[in-house]
Amino acid sequence: MVIIDPDYLEEAFEGEVADIPLAIIPSTGKISLLQMDGIVTRDDLKSAMTLGLKAAEKIYEIQKKALKEKYTGDHNE
Repeated sequence: MVIIDPDYLEEAFEGEVADIPLAIIPSTGKISLLQMDGIVTRDDLKSAMTLGLKAAEKIYEIQKKALKEKYTGDHNE
């Protein structure tokens, strides 16, 4: 099972657990950080990267909106 941003209980699961930090450059979509601690299958790694990239895109959009609202006072977009 692949989980984005697990909580403590999910990370403390007894058994095989892997941690895969991932970062992208928003302007290019290229991966700027990929680290893996633990053992995963090839399919789980592909799934983690796909989910991680989608999550990073969503986080980037949320951050842009928050910054825009803070510095322009535009709270309606």
